[in-house]
Amino acid sequence: MLVLNDYFSGFLCFWLIVSNSFTDSQILVPLKEAVSECAGIETFEKVTGIELPALDRIPLYSSTTGAITADCYNRCRSLATCSAFWIDYTLSSCFRLGIPKFTDSTAEVEFSRASSYFERLCLEGDICSKAWATERVPGYELAGYDDVIVRSVSTRKRCSELCLTDRRLPCRSADYWEGRKECRLSREDRRTQPGSFVKSLSGEFVEYIENTCNGPVSANKGRKCEWEVQHGSEFSIGDFATKAEDLEECQKECENYAAFTCRSVTYDTISRGCILSGADMSTTSTKLLKSSEHKIYAQRVPCVDMALECNGNSMVAKLKTHAPFYGKMYSSTLSSDCETFGHGKLLTSIEYPLNGCGVTKEADGSFVGNLVVQQHPLIQKRGDSAFRLVCFFPERNRTLSQSVAFGKESESRLVDAASASAPIFGIATSVINSTAKSPSIVLRITDRNSNDVAGVSLGDELHLIIEVEQQSAYGIFARDLIAKSGTNEEEIVLLDSRGCPEDPAIFPHLKKTGGASHSLMTRFEAFKFTNDAVVRFQVYLEFCRNECSPVRLSVYRILVVAKYRVTHISFAASPHLLAHIRCDGENSHGRKRRADDVEILKLQREIIVGGLLDRNLESPSGQNVSEIFEGSNQMLLCGQKNLIIAVIIGFCVMQILIVLCCTICICHKSKEKLQLEPTFCATSGLPYSRRPSTLISTLGSIRTNMRD
Repeated sequence: MLVLNDYFSGFLCFWLIVSNSFTDSQILVPLKEAVSECAGIETFEKVTGIELPALDRIPLYSSTTGAITADCYNRCRSLATCSAFWIDYTLSSCFRLGIPKFTDSTAEVEFSRASSYFERLCLEGDICSKAWATERVPGYELAGYDDVIVRSVSTRKRCSELCLTDRRLPCRSADYWEGRKECRLSREDRRTQPGSFVKSLSGEFVEYIENTCNGPVSANKGRKCEWEVQHGSEFSIGDFATKAEDLEECQKECENYAAFTCRSVTYDTISRGCILSGADMSTTSTKLLKSSEHKIYAQRVPCVDMALECNGNSMVAKLKTHAPFYGKMYSSTLSSDCETFGHGKLLTSIEYPLNGCGVTKEADGSFVGNLVVQQHPLIQKRGDSAFRLVCFFPERNRTLSQSVAFGKESESRLVDAASASAPIFGIATSVINSTAKSPSIVLRITDRNSNDVAGVSLGDELHLIIEVEQQSAYGIFARDLIAKSGTNEEEIVLLDSRGCPEDPAIFPHLKKTGGASHSLMTRFEAFKFTNDAVVRFQVYLEFCRNECSPVRLSVYRILVVAKYRVTHISFAASPHLLAHIRCDGENSHGRKRRADDVEILKLQREIIVGGLLDRNLESPSGQNVSEIFEGSNQMLLCGQKNLIIAVIIGFCVMQILIVLCCTICICHKSKEKLQLEPTFCATSGLPYSRRPSTLISTLGSIRTNMRD
């Protein structure tokens, strides 16, 4: 692959991607002539998930195989009449536009669409030479992370220039408020703070702008970052095609790629094809991930800056974060003595004794332990990390202190529900009694294909649906929705008494499914509790005649802290998670248009969620976990705490029963012997006698008297 960067005709040259018929791949060369009159820097802006009307489609390029972004990009840049182009990845076709579209509030983004829109821009300032310098999401904002607010910004293009050239902070994203003419610059983006990337709720038109010149958030220079790997899957959006011997080489191609910020790859194990993509699952939809037996999908995740210090009697893992950490770090043994919670600091550490917390001594003298980093204080979510910690002590008695690059166990796998430690209930169906026709209420949890699920993997896209029969005269209002562990020891509030979400990043509010149906639905990602794979959903329903007042979301400027409960311990979530979001609902005593005799219905549903510790010892890729020096890339296989305790107790009870049975049998035989002959047992432990000496003396005296 040839990479050149030079100046021609007074213009900064950008990447031009052309096909190479000899290698069946693509190379990069600079564009020598600028076809438009741009006094600054010419680049493109990318918008993913927008549909172009059929009437506006002017064919530009089409292909039957491979990634077409390069060909579409080159053709548009060579045409003075091409101000933008739109790619349909499903059809492998692209179309040009003479006049830019999607520049106002009418633009609607659907993250499940396999399409991208590229608009030509002429920017001023020191802009990077990537194929597209910014990515835009109309109607969305990064709530609560306004580091710099610039007013009187006339256009969105000017806001993009400010973020790309600002020297006061490393600007990773910006929100442009068109009505206020405000440009809000931020050090964060939708990947570093996914919980705050929300649809604008103020009623004003806001556009999210992401600076792609900065690239992914990385830890120390040279540190290998983690990858989430999904076998048997391919991503629908591909931008560049190349060749690689294996998945690891394909990932390195992505990490070193310069023409655009590569965020994910799809690797074909048969053809050795490697498709690089500027998009990933974290910013699109799981619907774009298709099943393919011989392909592997992998996406980059934020690097974890972890250091390990080893001394004579313990190992200390230190986590550095660029934002305050409110999550949890714990050992795979799930012991309360081997866990720590974040308190909003940038440095969080945990110490393992070498003789505890699941630390084992290997044959080579090294000590090995497992560590889980959980971003939420109570539940596991997609993006949480598992690490293998290794301390190696040389033959001489020296303490080794080493910074370690750890890999991540990210292979997701469906949990076998039949092997779960708790029962899986079927669909919960209840019938209410009223003067109207009794509606049947069904609580369902389905996958994205509307199939009911019982066992899922961490991070899977799920739908919680409360179904009401079509002919029902009642509307329903859901409140007090909680998720409990299988043992009922842990719980998290998802919806409060007003029907408002406690943390929309974990569980959004319920909405009507549409049409004349009274059913409610929301979409969320599968999560689990630290100590239990069972997640039990419990919700209370109220009934209203015709329709219930819906939950309304609005904007406010106060930071909200969500509370979570584990038995008797309370945790505070990161205070910025719900910034700018307010829910206006009514509690159960103030809801309007209810039935005269309000009846409350309780529904429950259970699922089994596989987490970071429910994995095979070895992943198919064989590269998920890294360790110091040389060693096996294996995670320890740990069972559930409650199951292990139950097995131990059952074994002890069985031993006691066996001893009792033996004792009863021995005593029973002893009683039978006592009935047959006069014997006695000495309590002092001395042997017993069948003919005691006192009895013999007595008989002798009787015989003497009879003779006399």
